[in-house]
Amino acid sequence: NVVNETLFDEDDIVHITDKSFIPFFFHQMPIFLSTRGHVGKLREYYGLDLFDDLIDHSYDLIEDHKLRFYAIFNEIKRLNGMKDTIVEFYKNNKERFEKNKNI
Repeated sequence: NVVNETLFDEDDIVHITDKSFIPFFFHQMPIFLSTRGHVGKLREYYGLDLFDDLIDHSYDLIEDHKLRFYAIFNEIKRLNGMKDTIVEFYKNNKERFEKNKNI
């Protein structure tokens, strides 16, 4: 689930809205099109599992908005090429998805 958050190109603002929680409710793996630090705050504030063993969220640390956008795009392309791996990951980690939903 690619989450298009309210803010993307603002500096030093993390604006978490209800859009960020939708993928967790529906047992999905999120990628956030958002301001720098968004993913980190979701981990810190809510303790959510962001499936770092599958998804590379290092884009969250990139300050330059254009470079962050390209990093997100490249991560989506990488994951798109791993469909079988993602299906297996989902089957083997149902308890993690359920835990996120409960949070």
